[in-house]
Amino acid sequence: MSRDALLWLAFASFWAAVLLPSHSRAQGFGSRGSGSPEERIEERVSALTCRLSLSETQAEGVRSILEEHYGLLKEDREIYGDDRETMVEILRGRMKRLDAKIMDLLTAEQRAEYEKYKEERRQEMRSRRQRTGEM
Repeated sequence: MSRDALLWLAFASFWAAVLLPSHSRAQGFGSRGSGSPEERIEERVSALTCRLSLSETQAEGVRSILEEHYGLLKEDREIYGDDRETMVEILRGRMKRLDAKIMDLLTAEQRAEYEKYKEERRQEMRSRRQRTGEM
């Protein structure tokens, strides 16, 4: 596998782990979303609401942000789907903007918890990559 393909896979896996909830984690937060984009959005909103104690207004804001995000990613995949290097750069920028928009909705306490969560997910991804490399 080429270096670019490995970079793309690692980058996409990391952000999928950060942003997509899992059915297997007790807290409703995890790494692998399933189903349609609409289902993943609802799972994500539900998970963030639980973990961060989002208000209804905040939850609606997150939902709106995620709907826009998934729409833009779909367009990007249609345009640049075969160009992994471009997609990596686009995804990086989109993820940074998504994260910033979500952070803007949160209180200071929620931001701290969100940062803590993201760091936990980074550590889990590193562990998973190390285990995969050992096989």
